[in-house]
Amino acid sequence: MEKVDDFLINADVKVMLTILVVLITGYLLYMFIRSPVKSFKFLLKCLAIFALGSVVWIGIFYLVFN
Repeated sequence: MEKVDDFLINADVKVMLTILVVLITGYLLYMFIRSPVKSFKFLLKCLAIFALGSVVWIGIFYLVFN
């Protein structure tokens, strides 16, 4: 009976996390559709920060391993 209880507890957590992920994804999609210019600016900023961070890490690895 203990295994069944553990399974049900874990299943409940997985269901709640799945619902939470779906709700957050839906909200973010709504925000991106509602204001496309702001969303595009935000995505460009995120892409630029990611690119700069990648360049820095590649430079660090290049300096360390050569």
